[in-house]
Amino acid sequence: MLEDGERAVLRRGEVLIDTVDAGIGVAVVGKDSLVFLQVQTDTTPQHMGTVVSYESFPTDFFLWSPTTRRKLSDLLPYFDSNLSSPAITSDSTILYWGVAQRDTTYAVYAMRYDFRSAHLDSVSLDRTDHIATDYRYYFGRPRVRGKEVLFDSVAVDATTWRVIRQPGPPTAKR
Repeated sequence: MLEDGERAVLRRGEVLIDTVDAGIGVAVVGKDSLVFLQVQTDTTPQHMGTVVSYESFPTDFFLWSPTTRRKLSDLLPYFDSNLSSPAITSDSTILYWGVAQRDTTYAVYAMRYDFRSAHLDSVSLDRTDHIATDYRYYFGRPRVRGKEVLFDSVAVDATTWRVIRQPGPPTAKR
């Protein structure tokens, strides 16, 4: 799927770090580390009339520091760059949808990882999805609202990391 968006070149001084998705942004986590969504540019030119352009596409989320560079999917359990829809808070915590493949379906989790303390929390959302897409926005980004973290219509208590509100199953109309 093609995505529209803005791209930016990320540098540390004169050193090129990467090309990133400016719409997702670059999050500072800790003293000198960054999280960003990498963008790659195709080397095959696209001829649009008289203008030559190159397609760009997002690839993976990375954790970067001056000495290391790791894919978030290699660091965080059940993290998928196409499906996890991460949100990073001002206290260097990442909130994301955990997706674990189970045969032909995916088990879905609310996940929280604190980059500073390396502490991970997870809770099952008692939901199984037949995810048949690579659409990056299939799950909405988690949102903090007061003492709750919202994963679409599911509310998780930010202190205990327990589900406190979840929609019930659909009822039959009479």
